[in-house]
Amino acid sequence: MVVRCATMTSGKCTYCSQSFAGPSMGHHLESCKEREMSLMSRITGAASKGSDKAESRVFLIKAWSRYMPEYWLFVDANTRCRLTDIDSFLRRTWLECCGHLSHFIIDDEEYESYPDPDFGSDQDMRVALDTILAPGMTFDYEYDYGSTTELVLKVVAVRPGKLKRGPVVLAARNDPISFECTSCKKAAATDVCAVCFWEGPEAMFCASCLKRHKCGEDMALPIVNSPRTGVCGYTG
Repeated sequence: MVVRCATMTSGKCTYCSQSFAGPSMGHHLESCKEREMSLMSRITGAASKGSDKAESRVFLIKAWSRYMPEYWLFVDANTRCRLTDIDSFLRRTWLECCGHLSHFIIDDEEYESYPDPDFGSDQDMRVALDTILAPGMTFDYEYDYGSTTELVLKVVAVRPGKLKRGPVVLAARNDPISFECTSCKKAAATDVCAVCFWEGPEAMFCASCLKRHKCGEDMALPIVNSPRTGVCGYTG
């Protein structure tokens, strides 16, 4: 498998559109005034009406690729939502290609997308976040047990708030990463060879070099902003 050189990447806060490097984004999101206003706007209205929605809380969670940490994102998740909601978000945003199985590993307990009772006592993902997670906790996630994409997630913080739409929303994500063509070493790469990706070292090609590549254009997958680039049939 081709190992891409790790590099520090920046991304934009979806609330205020300011750019920050990955290591600084969590600190920014915790203090972002626009994020605070967005999360509190609905909870304030609910409180004035005496609704129990006033007790709503939101987890700030960071996810990154275990072996390519230049790919990262932050999400705001309702503390009452389930692991299935996080799983669905990760699939939709970063991973889904062929409906593969997935699981979380939290405190040595596995939570499967489709648990098989004949193979142990693994739990399914229909469990509320606030019953198993707390600020500071780090846990793992794996998608596809054949060509596995491994992620690490961390609960950065929790605060009062309510999301305007859905149980999980994107708070920030790394900007698309540019790669140099491994053949001509001049132009930007646009595609990755699904065969050479596993054999290396030349696997990323510009449009011109791809036409001359021995494996043919049929084996190429587009380079997208995801740690699953070049894996299975993922096209973004």
